Amino acid sequence: MFGLGFLERTPSAFMPLLLALSVVLASAWAHDIAYHDLDVHALALPGAVFVVVVTLVMLAPLVTFAPALTRAKRRALAEYGALVARHGRLVRERWIEGKDPKDAELLEAPEIGPVADTIALYETVQRSRTMPIGKRTLVAILLPLALPMLAVVALQVPIGELLLKLLKALV
Repeated sequence: MFGLGFLERTPSAFMPLLLALSVVLASAWAHDIAYHDLDVHALALPGAVFVVVVTLVMLAPLVTFAPALTRAKRRALAEYGALVARHGRLVRERWIEGKDPKDAELLEAPEIGPVADTIALYETVQRSRTMPIGKRTLVAILLPLALPMLAVVALQVPIGELLLKLLKALV
């Protein structure tokens, strides 16, 4: 990710804060369920809004890197594509056409190696993400938000039934 992969781990520093926010909200909702006969299903929309808003707030700083990463990826794809093309032409000249290429130093470069290595370089650039957001980032945000809410839902929905519904949703 062009040297910015470490940013994907930054939301994990906020896990205690996210857990605290979720615990405070979950305790207020649990009080309303236990003492004011609130139905847990009525909390679905507010809960979803809470999760979406907090997730967007946490991801917003990471999204700011997207334009720079997109430009870097576009430029790197052009540069590495040109390198792969030049290397491929030299390999063709030497090994298929039987000629001795004039600028063969690229073929002898120990840093690059065989054709497969140049293609691997290009594919690495091609697979790079343009935002420092991945599964690890989302887990660091969603896990502390969801755990206290599961306890709230468990006040009216049996845990076994709840886990079965979650399992069906994941599969």
